[in-house]
Amino acid sequence: MKTPPDSTVTPKNTGGKAPMREMLPQEGDLLGHCRIMELIAAGGMANVYKVWHEQLEVVRALKILKPGFSEESRGRLETEAKISANLRHANIVEIYGMGYWNDIPYIEMEYVEGPSLKELLEKNTRLPVQFSLSVVHSVCTALKFAYNQDMTLYGRIYDRLIHRDIKPANILLSSRGVVKLADFGIARPSEASIHTVGSKVMGTFAYLSPEQLNGEKLDQRSDVYSLGTVLYEMLTGSKTFPQKLLAELVQRKSRGQFIPVGAMGVNLSRQLCSAVEKSLALDRNKRFCDAGEFDLELTAALRKISSKTPDDIIRVYLKNPWSPGVQRKRTVPFRPILISTGVILAITIVVIAVLRLPPLVTGQVNEWKRRLLSVAVAPPPAVPPQPAAAPAPQKVAAAPSTPSVTVPRTPHKPVPVDPLTAGLKAFSSGDFTTAIAKLESVDPDQLQSPLQRTQRTIRLLQSYIGAGRIDDAYSFSTATEINDGLFYLLRSKAAQRKNHLERALADARTASTTPSQLDRSVRQKAQFQIASLLHERYLAKPNRTNTQLTRDEWETYLAAYCTESVATKECSEAREKLSSLEQ
Repeated sequence: MKTPPDSTVTPKNTGGKAPMREMLPQEGDLLGHCRIMELIAAGGMANVYKVWHEQLEVVRALKILKPGFSEESRGRLETEAKISANLRHANIVEIYGMGYWNDIPYIEMEYVEGPSLKELLEKNTRLPVQFSLSVVHSVCTALKFAYNQDMTLYGRIYDRLIHRDIKPANILLSSRGVVKLADFGIARPSEASIHTVGSKVMGTFAYLSPEQLNGEKLDQRSDVYSLGTVLYEMLTGSKTFPQKLLAELVQRKSRGQFIPVGAMGVNLSRQLCSAVEKSLALDRNKRFCDAGEFDLELTAALRKISSKTPDDIIRVYLKNPWSPGVQRKRTVPFRPILISTGVILAITIVVIAVLRLPPLVTGQVNEWKRRLLSVAVAPPPAVPPQPAAAPAPQKVAAAPSTPSVTVPRTPHKPVPVDPLTAGLKAFSSGDFTTAIAKLESVDPDQLQSPLQRTQRTIRLLQSYIGAGRIDDAYSFSTATEINDGLFYLLRSKAAQRKNHLERALADARTASTTPSQLDRSVRQKAQFQIASLLHERYLAKPNRTNTQLTRDEWETYLAAYCTESVATKECSEAREKLSSLEQ
């Protein structure tokens, strides 16, 4: 484990100074149920460790304040724990609990196996356009979710959460292609400050919005600005405000003075350049109104250059990173014919060189020339003729019969099965794990027909749900859009499992009016899904309006699909649910 450099701090309950190294957790130490494995990040306020949860037998991450922490740092850590614990989303790092080690607070959270965006930028400088848009799309999804959540903090109910510290170091990328937004330590609701921090500016200056620097009231347009600076850096390989002196950086940012992204020598579409410029507008009234609007513009730009899902794009790039604008070398296999050609060419060059030599020693040189020419132009040795094979003695058959001809058999080579066919076959047999592996390996851009792309997307989504990988199903479905009723129905089910009821209802209603190429009964299934979701909302809030809406939906379904002669499981459930409403 790498330890930070030795420094001295004054412990809270001692009058002397002690090395910080001795007061930090070491490899093998036990914090609650978590045993330290290694240090993975060291910040100014806290360290982050990779730990092994011995009770659950899973890998986690643990963030603990450094000794000598201030009350402000403690408040930030507690706020991060409280806020993140209220945000259950596939694109937000999950918080599992909080504890204390030697009176030092720590939070236990999700461990993301993969690099941060900061690490990728430091290694590759500039990142591909498709990858950049895919990452920002996922961050927008996380910000949209956080902004629309209600949460109780320190005894009060807040909404419209703002992250306030969007930067590459807080954007983590898992090897599966899922982006995770981290560090809600200075996040705040838009209408109030939870903690008083005086005139101190919180966050990283290069990515802060102008209104953050000026201490103005913030809304999500501030996060849009910060995310715009991150996108600018990914696309160009340079910070929007690269000034080294803080005073100059603040002055340029306060005036909106930066090099337009279109003038950075990068081949970008006019639509994308316009979106980046709009996100970085000095006047926030000229920016995108929120992360959702920003995401719509970026997603439209992404669809024009790639039909892959954002998760697929990220996953493929992380497996084989490359810098844009650099031609990747192709390895040419060794072929013996190249050697033969080279030998012949070398002999020819030698012969020509010898022929041009001056006759220094006339007799010897001429003889040398004669011998070389004879070697170079000599015809190949004649192949002696082979004696004809003696005819085989003819056997006299006892009775006339049809002569048998023996045809040599060529070895049978199995016809390779393409990943799409193999994946669809595995799905049909209920082997969802194999189906996921095969279908994820399919490049949608290489499929020949829209039907194949629809099959690949829908069956992969169904396999995620069938395998219980709801996080993957939800992320995949929200990053994709296919005008097919079955797709919308599946996305509704994934959203339902993630407790996003209103999103699930919207998709179910879309499914009920959209035909499907793969399921003719999708309308009936969508109507049942709508009734089930309304019933779920009724159970959460059993008021008069929800009761009536749910009753009407069940009655509509029964009248349309459940006659007296029909005795399906869904009809029985519909009658049972309707009966429970009438009690």
